[in-house]
Amino acid sequence: FEIINTKTINPLRESFTANYLFDPVHQTAYMELAQTSGLVLLKKNQRNCNHTSTYGTGLQIKHAIEKSAKNIYIGLGGSATNDGGTGILRALGFKYLDKNNDLLETNGGNLSEIVKIIPPDQDFTNINFFTINDVNNLLLGKQGATYTYAPQKGAEKKELPLLELGMKNLFLKSKELIPDLMDLPGFGAAGGTCFGLHTFLNAEII
Repeated sequence: FEIINTKTINPLRESFTANYLFDPVHQTAYMELAQTSGLVLLKKNQRNCNHTSTYGTGLQIKHAIEKSAKNIYIGLGGSATNDGGTGILRALGFKYLDKNNDLLETNGGNLSEIVKIIPPDQDFTNINFFTINDVNNLLLGKQGATYTYAPQKGAEKKELPLLELGMKNLFLKSKELIPDLMDLPGFGAAGGTCFGLHTFLNAEII
């Protein structure tokens, strides 16, 4: 493998450099979400999944695509986020609009403000995405992404119902584009990142 260093951002949108692995022979990239969007990058008093985003991981994925990666494996452990993968998708060109038709920053606190999702013109069907999960939680519910994992990411107990409402809104707005969408085991991984990657990039869940 080649070790590819990229300029990206951490969960709070602070600039730094992270890396991923690239196999040029098989045009395959391997990356770990925690390297760019992980809890380990933040001090305890910085952890707040209302504000954190997976956008930095999306920048890495975008970089790999520009290197002509045809297969992209993403490990989904240890995230600091609860954004349903919207940060990654925004980095790849997806737009999330509020009631005023303004572009939203992608973080857990803004999910409830989403009124419309606009996919990009770019076609990702020629790229094989894989999410590597270590959990089988659904996206929603008491065993879902928010109630199970948001507390370790800085969410207070009183914030959980609001974060869950945001995640439910994201699911419903996604369902407007994909009517047969269902909540599947594994969708809750990395604050719902698995949901976003599977739903909009057809990522295979491992």
